[in-house]
Amino acid sequence: MVSNPKLQKNVVNTPVTNMQVAPTILKVLGLEPHKLVAVQREGTQVLPGLQTTGDDDTGDRSEQ
Repeated sequence: MVSNPKLQKNVVNTPVTNMQVAPTILKVLGLEPHKLVAVQREGTQVLPGLQTTGDDDTGDRSEQ
């Protein structure tokens, strides 16, 4: 279960793993999860079905 006011309400029936939590948090924060070495090595994907709403949190802030 994931909760954030900027996430759209959604039910996902796809199997997921706990390895997907860290890259998903980075993605929701506007950071690039694929910069994590573990994500690169293991090809970990973000949790499915998590799209943010609004324009204020889009884009990559990893350089800030």
